[in-house]
Amino acid sequence: MTDTDFEEEKKILKWLEKEVGFENYIDAIERDPSRLKSTFQKILDLKGKAKIVTVAGTNGKGEVCQNLSMFLKQQGITHTLFSSPHVFTIRERFQSDGQLIEYSELKSLCEETLGVVKEKKIVVSYFEFLFLSFLIFTKKRSPRIIILEVGLGGRLDATNLLDTDLALLTSISRDHQKFLGNSLSSILSEKLAISRKRKVLVTNLESHYLRRLARKYAYEKEVFHIDLFDVEVSSIEDSFQNLNFKLARFALIQLGMREKISSMKQYKRKWELKALNKNFDFYGSHNPEGLRKTMNLVCKSQDKFGFIIASFSQRPKKDIMTMLSTLLAYKPKKCRILITLNDNFKSFSSKQLEEILNAPNFQQIEFVPDWEKLALCFKESSDTRVLVTGSYYFISPFFDFLQQSKLCS
Repeated sequence: MTDTDFEEEKKILKWLEKEVGFENYIDAIERDPSRLKSTFQKILDLKGKAKIVTVAGTNGKGEVCQNLSMFLKQQGITHTLFSSPHVFTIRERFQSDGQLIEYSELKSLCEETLGVVKEKKIVVSYFEFLFLSFLIFTKKRSPRIIILEVGLGGRLDATNLLDTDLALLTSISRDHQKFLGNSLSSILSEKLAISRKRKVLVTNLESHYLRRLARKYAYEKEVFHIDLFDVEVSSIEDSFQNLNFKLARFALIQLGMREKISSMKQYKRKWELKALNKNFDFYGSHNPEGLRKTMNLVCKSQDKFGFIIASFSQRPKKDIMTMLSTLLAYKPKKCRILITLNDNFKSFSSKQLEEILNAPNFQQIEFVPDWEKLALCFKESSDTRVLVTGSYYFISPFFDFLQQSKLCS
């Protein structure tokens, strides 16, 4: 867990809001990130010195990146990691050798980046600004390996402005359809675009249909493609976490570290906090497939949850209904499901959510619009474990709320 300084965090975020604006992917996509290619590549002039690993996918890319970073840190291999989105602190987007950037350096870094933006007379989105900051951060360290987690899609993502040495694709499901298209094939095509001609692309797709499309794409683009299911590294019996772990291990083999990976440990993707005499487990699951995989892990664990708290960002109505059905199907016996809203502008509509929850098949689910009042729902309960899931735009402020309101044990 990160040691967040809430006052410093607020100062940085307010500064970014004033100078850059909010995180809004459509800003970058409509302006086409390729306009920044020369600026970004000149900042990161590390050709021949650092290998770039780019990771895309609907779910699991953050976990793959953290698995890679943990191993590299263990082996003393210098590296930087750009993670997106951040969950508990914006510092997560700037990691060096497994450590988060300090607030003082982050402030100076952002001011330096703003100077570059003004000097070049370019207009950048929130995401582009932070990625440009990361490149300046990386250039000062000259690492052996740079790990880039794609923000959205791949083809039009700012991370794709840099030529990758190794492209990794974790999974494909419907998400961000407004930007990536409604079909799995169109979403796959957007994400495969992180690969490069005559460079290695490693995929870990469970669907036979998508695997066939990936092979076709790689053949046409002259990409060296390795399908982990084809080479029998992955299997349909693997858990979601194991699939991500295996992809990270195989990536390290491609980077020439085969003899060292036997010591590799698996990254645990959940975050924990003790508050109100209860254990809170935080799992980000922002789309139907991600939530299904999260709840599958919950079912297989020994943890006995008395409550599940979830909040969703804007999605098609049918996706929300699927996610609610998933919570009901996988929830432990006698577990209460509490659905709430989040304060972010990307939150799912309150009116639509109430309409959905009024349907007979969702009567078991409780709706508490004000998430700060959620504590009152289970404060006196004897149940000791709470699962918090759904949108990252919810789990992060909820975690901060529990910490800052002195509810922690």
